[in-house]
Amino acid sequence: MLGLREIWRRRTTFVLIGLVVALVSYLVLMINALGLGLQDEFGSAVKRFDADAIAFDDGARLAINRSELSESSVEAIRSQATEERSAPLGFLMTDYRSGDGEVLATSIFGYDPGTIAEPQPIAGRPLTDADARGLLVDRQFLADSSAVIGDSVTILRDLRAEQFEIVGVIDGGSFAFLPVAYMLRSSWQDLRYPQGDGDVVPAASIVLMQGTDLVDTEAGSGFVLASKDEAFANIEGLADMQGTIWALRFFGYAISAGVVGVFFYVLTLQKVSNIGLLKALGASSGFVAGQTLLQAGVIVVAGLAIATLWAGLTASALGGGGIPIVLTGTVYLTSGVSLVVTALLAVLFSIRSIMRVDPIIALAQQH
Repeated sequence: MLGLREIWRRRTTFVLIGLVVALVSYLVLMINALGLGLQDEFGSAVKRFDADAIAFDDGARLAINRSELSESSVEAIRSQATEERSAPLGFLMTDYRSGDGEVLATSIFGYDPGTIAEPQPIAGRPLTDADARGLLVDRQFLADSSAVIGDSVTILRDLRAEQFEIVGVIDGGSFAFLPVAYMLRSSWQDLRYPQGDGDVVPAASIVLMQGTDLVDTEAGSGFVLASKDEAFANIEGLADMQGTIWALRFFGYAISAGVVGVFFYVLTLQKVSNIGLLKALGASSGFVAGQTLLQAGVIVVAGLAIATLWAGLTASALGGGGIPIVLTGTVYLTSGVSLVVTALLAVLFSIRSIMRVDPIIALAQQH
């Protein structure tokens, strides 16, 4: 076709345009991959909960770190579902000292063995009721602390140092960019509320629940119910981070559209006399516009293919180095479609110029 033949004859020009498009597309892909990775680091632990709904203290605004539930509230919440399909869970963000003396941070969850809150070990063994000083830790916890199963870590809390032993490894994810660790709920209570006694001590931070239509159930006194997605969306700081990422995505797509639009507009201005000649020979404005869209589509798709390769190589090189890069088929698909659509929309400005080319005037200017 005419548009493809022009690409071949002016391949140097179009290769340069394609490389610029590839760079912009690579930028957009990496922004999306980093955004998804940061989101995962921020609250993947919540997504891994084996629950359909989560109950919070009604004054916590669906924030796990602020929620505190009394024993009576926990019992009232669990009455909304069977005991086998609900489980209290405590939360604590604190520091710990690894075996080599380095002080690090972790997000700790306290649970009861045998409930839906219990994580499944991928190495080692699960906790039992006798493991008052036992820990299940995420793989990243081990990597950060250079520890192995059987090692001891020192939990630092309120000027106290409590020794715990790593007995198992889980795929628990992270919360607030910190790898998670699980301990018995009684141990969590001792760590977080060492001075409390009796009913004064909160029994849990949240309650995990399984079942249908739980969120639609009327909340009781002192607690509210939310879906797991709502709980994830209300993690403190997540909305601000997502807003920043969306802004970066918007600018990336805008830059991509601008680059493609400007390049093809300049090419169109350079070809006004040729377009006029085509129209004089009987070519319609629609035909010429179609060739321009074809050229833009080929260049954008080629640039996107190069960018996809670069992004994959970058993810392979940096993904295991602590940089949260998540490149999935969905990221490639949504980014690619968005880039192609915005680029083709930008070319419409050039098509508008093509429609206005008068063959007589264009040929007269040529002479």
